[in-house]
Amino acid sequence: MSTTKPEAAPASVTLPPDFVEISSPTVVLAGVDERLLQFAHFLGALSKGIFGIPVIITSGKDSIHVQGSKHALGQAIDIRTKDKTPEANTLLLHIIHYAGETYHVTSFDETALGDEGHIHLETF
Repeated sequence: MSTTKPEAAPASVTLPPDFVEISSPTVVLAGVDERLLQFAHFLGALSKGIFGIPVIITSGKDSIHVQGSKHALGQAIDIRTKDKTPEANTLLLHIIHYAGETYHVTSFDETALGDEGHIHLETF
C-alpha cells in the first residue's frame, strides 16, 4: 500500500478550541512559531478522535529550559504525555514523526521523565 504525504502545511487552521489546551495560565504561546501552533491543532484533532482527549501544551515561551533551547525563541513547545498510556504515546510519536516533516517540526521523546514527561516539538 502506497501512501503520500501532503505537499505543504495548510496556510491556516481553524479548529474548535477543545482540541488543544494549555496546562496552566503560565504557559506562554504569544510569539510561538505559527507552524508549531498549527501542528498542535492538527495533533489535537487526531488526539480527540483517537484517544478522546485534547493535546495539552505544557510549555511554550515560558519556564526555564536547558541552554540552547528553542523555547525562548518561540520555536519549541512541549505537550503532555502523562494523560495517555505508553502505547498511546508511542502511536502519537509515530504520527508526529510521519506528519512533522510537512509542518517542518521535529520531536524529542521525553516521556521517561515521569510526571514531568512530555513530547518536545520544535521547528527546523
